Amino acid sequence: EASERLSTESRPDVFIAEPVGSCTDLRASVSYPLRRIYGDDFTVAPLSVLVDPIRARRILGLDEGRSFSSKVLYVYDRQLEEADIIVINKCDLLSPESLAELRSALEAKYPRARVMVASARDGIGLEPWFAAVTATELPNEPAMEVDYELYAEGEALLGWFNSTVQLESETAFDGNQLLRDLAGHIQRRLAAQGLEIAHLKMTLSPDEDGGDIGVLNLVRNDGEAEHSHRLREPLESGQLILNLRAEGDPEDLKAAALDALTRCGEAFAGLRHRVEHVEHFRPGKPVPTYRLATA
Repeated sequence: EASERLSTESRPDVFIAEPVGSCTDLRASVSYPLRRIYGDDFTVAPLSVLVDPIRARRILGLDEGRSFSSKVLYVYDRQLEEADIIVINKCDLLSPESLAELRSALEAKYPRARVMVASARDGIGLEPWFAAVTATELPNEPAMEVDYELYAEGEALLGWFNSTVQLESETAFDGNQLLRDLAGHIQRRLAAQGLEIAHLKMTLSPDEDGGDIGVLNLVRNDGEAEHSHRLREPLESGQLILNLRAEGDPEDLKAAALDALTRCGEAFAGLRHRVEHVEHFRPGKPVPTYRLATA
C-alpha cells in the first residue's frame, strides 16, 4: 500500500528497503515473494549486505577482540551467506593491507557474493556499488537453508532497548556533547558487565528548529562513537530517541541507558529529562509470512 501510494504521489525510480535489526533469510521471505506477487510492478535488485570492517575481521579470525556468542554469529553468517553483494563499508578505517586481507577472506568464505569496498562517509566506491545494484536483477537460484530454531535463539540473545526522551534546559546546552556523554556512559557500563554492543543509535531533534538534527552511532564496545549529523547550534529543548541493541539482558540495557540519562542530567546544569516512552525486550521467533525456496 505504501509503495502504491508513493508511486502515485512521488513516482520514485528506486525503493531502498533496509531490514530492521538482524534479519536474515531475506531472499526467501522478502525478495522472492515480492517478485512472485508484484513482479509486474517492480524489478527486484540484488541483495546487498554491508559489513563493519573491524567487526568482520574479528569474526573471521583476522584480528583479536571481543565478538558475539556462537548463536548470534550464526545469524551474522547467514546474513553474509545470502548476500549477492557484500560491501565492506568504512574502508577508511583499515590499512590497504588489512583491507585486502579482509576482502580475500570474505571472497573465500562467501564465494557466490561479489565483494566491494566503500566509504559512505567519504563517498568512496559508492558509484560502482550503485551501478551493480541497478544494472542487474536478483539472480534466480535456490534460497539458502536456515535453521529457524537456531536463528530464533541467536536473535533472542540480542536484547533491545528503545526510548523517547524529552529534554529541557533553562539555558542552551551543547547537544552534540550530550550525545557523546550518553554514549560514553552506556559504553563503559555495558563493557564492565561484559555485554557486547551491536548498535547504539541516538538522534536529538531541537524543538525550536525542525531542520536541525544530531545523530550519533556506536557499533561495538571498544569503538568510538561517531556523529553522522551534528547539531548546528546549542538548544534549550528537544526530543531524544535512543535505540540500543546488545547481547545481554534487556533489563541491563534499560538500566544502563536510564542511568546514563540521569548522570548526564546531573552534569549539564539545569538540564531536565522526561522519559516519554520505553520498551525493552528480546525478539520473538521469526515467523515469515511467506517463504519461497525459489523465485
